[in-house]
Amino acid sequence: MKTVSQEIQELSIQSLESTFHKLSNAFQSMTEKGANTALVEKRRNTVKIGLESLKNTWYGEEFCYDEEIILTSKDVLQGLIPPIETQIAKAKEGSSQKTLNERRLMALKLAIESLEGADPKVRQKADFWSQPSLVFVYFTKRNKIPTLFSPSFTPPRTIACP
Repeated sequence: MKTVSQEIQELSIQSLESTFHKLSNAFQSMTEKGANTALVEKRRNTVKIGLESLKNTWYGEEFCYDEEIILTSKDVLQGLIPPIETQIAKAKEGSSQKTLNERRLMALKLAIESLEGADPKVRQKADFWSQPSLVFVYFTKRNKIPTLFSPSFTPPRTIACP
């Protein structure tokens, strides 16, 4: 993913958070009215995944989705671009609506780029794995018996998401 300034990162995150809240409010309103919410729900979930992907890319936050969800999200986000470009073209120069849509467009493009580089169902190793002086206790799901890992234990380079 291309390098962008801290300001662009913050504006993109804010834009996607705003879009997510707008879609969440629309979803809630439509649900209360008994309207069909399939499209709004799909877009809301997709924007959330795009937002989480950007936060993972820039801030190292957890991002765990399988390949199918990532590809679907990327397609839905790409489908949002043409209407936003149309709105930008119709908006008056210097208007707040034009600025809002330009930021939204930039955020969506960065989210798509981030999703293209996403590694499905895998997150990078946590920093604590690299601490050789620590002893780890791991409880298996099956038998709830603790397993002790000593400093000589070699941890995996990646951890599969739950």
